[in-house]
Amino acid sequence: MPRCVPPRLWSYPNFASIVILAFLPYAWWGTVYLIFAWYWQEVQSWSAIESGIHFLPIGLFAFPFMLLSGVLQQKFEVKHILLGGLFLMVAGTVFLSFANSASSYWHVVFPGFVLGTIGTTVVFATTNIAIFAATPPAVAAQSSRLLQHPSKQA
Repeated sequence: MPRCVPPRLWSYPNFASIVILAFLPYAWWGTVYLIFAWYWQEVQSWSAIESGIHFLPIGLFAFPFMLLSGVLQQKFEVKHILLGGLFLMVAGTVFLSFANSASSYWHVVFPGFVLGTIGTTVVFATTNIAIFAATPPAVAAQSSRLLQHPSKQA
């Protein structure tokens, strides 16, 4: 039976750390979508369309910061970019923890979505680029596959 992830990948410096960091954006986005979709539709009685419209900041702010992540890596060390992204993820989560009513969207949820999305996007893009620096070119495809298709490893 072929191995999905060759064991030698885990021996490269920083590989395991990068893989763990790469899964954090998936966890953040998944949690935010599930919790807020349920909250807005079941508790606040919003329609699916209303809920979906309120998720637009996540998509709208992700795209420009995905592009900016490459520029940041030319100017700063990867570990500083990742720490900054993680800090923004935590800051966004703190905002979102105070979202307790429909009227709190613009002054609590929106800033939380923006900060969290910027943080997760920066972490996501940076880890996907950093994985290539942590591994030799011969295993680049295997390491990239691990980050891009986490649910298809089995």
